[in-house]
Amino acid sequence: MIRSEVEARLLDVLATILDVPRRSLGQEASRATLDVWDSLKHMHVILALEDDFKVEFSDTEISELDSASDLITAIVAKTNGGG
Repeated sequence: MIRSEVEARLLDVLATILDVPRRSLGQEASRATLDVWDSLKHMHVILALEDDFKVEFSDTEISELDSASDLITAIVAKTNGGG
């Protein structure tokens, strides 16, 4: 799957789960930059992404993937057979 497609879908999921305008999100969005992205919302984001992209994240990945950019990179790798 190409990165731009993953980015668009991921940012749509983030906007929905975090209840923020889609236009306010980019690859730089992270748990550090968005107060609404707390640990409970993070789990909702992860579950929604796993469902949407048909991937599975390990416990370690879940704790480390805390930005849109990191999530995009991980999903691209998983959907292209890299993990």
